[in-house]
Amino acid sequence: MARARRPKQSSARFPKPPSDSMPDSPRVYLETREAEGWQLRTSDLPALARTLGEELLVSFCRAFVWADRITSLLAFFHLSLKEFPKGSPGERRNFLTYYPLLASSLKELSLALGSLKIQQRRADIWDEQAWSALAEIQRFGEDGFNSRVRNAMGFHLDAELMADGLMENASADEAQVVFEGEEDGKQQRAWFPLGHLALLAGLKVDEKRLSAAFDAAFRLMVVDKPLEDEFLRVLEVQKLRPFLVRVRGGR
Repeated sequence: MARARRPKQSSARFPKPPSDSMPDSPRVYLETREAEGWQLRTSDLPALARTLGEELLVSFCRAFVWADRITSLLAFFHLSLKEFPKGSPGERRNFLTYYPLLASSLKELSLALGSLKIQQRRADIWDEQAWSALAEIQRFGEDGFNSRVRNAMGFHLDAELMADGLMENASADEAQVVFEGEEDGKQQRAWFPLGHLALLAGLKVDEKRLSAAFDAAFRLMVVDKPLEDEFLRVLEVQKLRPFLVRVRGGR
């Protein structure tokens, strides 16, 4: 049975104020606190959404969530390198988990950026030169190999592909490692290579090919800065350039 389509939501989530009220004038300011960091704030979120356009603001939110997830994946990867020696069961398991999730997240980010670009063009504020760093991330989503990794090994595992890989590995004239761990017996230092390597065999790639793809993707992982720059550019285009507020002492 086909799933019923969700009715299209009204665009009036942020309805316009009465005609006799003051026009929208949201303020955006960069608040810095000594030794505590900074926050970009708005005095009136509904007015900001109306000024930028609700769909444009939602597109930015969607892209930033994926960018933040990629930044977190990068942090997890660095922690893993400190904890697990190269070539250990834990290191191999973490890499074969990490790269498919990275490829999947970069693909989703590229789709989100495509939507953001469409909304900017509708608002006639898209700038090809300013978009150049984000365009490189978009192109990653069109890469055939990474799409195969995403579809087979990312958020969903391809059972047919895994079965094919199991059969291929079974035909090898050598013993197959089913489960592997280290002497301390901790689960975080163990893995089930039979399944991971079956997926790779089904895809007809090996860990070296996956590692090379990771190296190519690694330079795209600092995605938050170009997206921040683009958001600030759009604010300025819409005459919402943030002003600086310095706060001394605690909150």
